[in-house]
Amino acid sequence: METLVASLNTVLYMLLVMVLGRWVVGRLPERDTVVAQLNRLVFSMFLPFMVFQNIYTTDIKSAFDGRLLVYLLTVLCAMWLLLMVLAPKWVQDRPTCGTFIQCAIRSNSIIFGIPLISGLFAGQELGCPTLVAAVTTIFFNVIGVITLEVYRGKAPDLRQIGKNLVKNPVLTASIAALFLALLELRLPASVEKAVGTMAGMASPMGLLLIGASLRLGVGQRTGALLGCLLLRLAVIPAIGVSGAVLLGWRGMELCTGLMVLATPTSVSAYSMAQMMGGNGTFAANQVGLSSVLGAVTVFFWILALGGLQLL
Repeated sequence: METLVASLNTVLYMLLVMVLGRWVVGRLPERDTVVAQLNRLVFSMFLPFMVFQNIYTTDIKSAFDGRLLVYLLTVLCAMWLLLMVLAPKWVQDRPTCGTFIQCAIRSNSIIFGIPLISGLFAGQELGCPTLVAAVTTIFFNVIGVITLEVYRGKAPDLRQIGKNLVKNPVLTASIAALFLALLELRLPASVEKAVGTMAGMASPMGLLLIGASLRLGVGQRTGALLGCLLLRLAVIPAIGVSGAVLLGWRGMELCTGLMVLATPTSVSAYSMAQMMGGNGTFAANQVGLSSVLGAVTVFFWILALGGLQLL
């Protein structure tokens, strides 16, 4: 019952903030321009501070589970390679096929997942799930670029991918926080307070912008969209979470796996598809529908795992 109440409260909070974002920010003039600018602010400032704060305040030496990270990356990589082979048989249009693969694999583990775990495990250190979310997000960026480049007929520019990784603010924040946490160095109290303030803005702002970005519709490729939704919200989580249970993970570690494997498609999948010759309409519909449906499916995943005494 405690897990049910906690998961219901967490999911309802996230849905309400998303609805507010759709109602308030989504009604502004030049919505797309405003959302794009705010997304850039969240990605370049608030998210790095949140990642830094969660890692910095955790005892990484005892809390981090490297096996879990390797397992999740292995599952995601295997599913990505499988879709690179099978998806062209289902989706013949190449730009749509590349977008389909990226949207099926790419979850919203930071903006959607971290608030979820924070609500379910209130008061506990979030360094392990945050670090896992940061690394998997970088992985999503790399495979997203490779996939979209391949399906628009170009060879991926590995040098440019490397440059983008080095400049990634989430990666920079993760490395800085790890350095301080492992050496047990502390920042001045005033700096810690400022970091905490900035970090606290990441989740509500991110959820507001998911709501503001929602484009609910199906469009012309109904079958492909339904297949992508099924993969993102049901098939990939079922395979990955089942394996995690069999390998013995429970509690926050299992929920971290759920956060990476079962959350909706990230908003950045739409931005990347638009910039790299993918099917932007398909990506927008996938992000919108998966964000709404994902709040429901994630709740039932938590309910099922909690009912089995695994969380």
